[in-house]
Amino acid sequence: MNTIQTEWVSFAEQCIPDNAPTIQIQEMRRAFYAGALSVMMLLSDTEQQTNEAAQIMVENFCAELAQFQKDVEEGRA
Repeated sequence: MNTIQTEWVSFAEQCIPDNAPTIQIQEMRRAFYAGALSVMMLLSDTEQQTNEAAQIMVENFCAELAQFQKDVEEGRA
């Protein structure tokens, strides 16, 4: 099972230049963890919802993330 730390390290290795200043790394790490926290809080709210509602939310997240990836690849994000 991957941890948030494992995912952060992978992200940082792929996305942060070797010569990035410390403040850039710090701010990117904070943003990464804030995003993970936000998703966890949204998912924890689904405990009171049905499995079907939770599945729809996950599918919506996946679609939104896929669109963001496409926007990044095409230089729009």
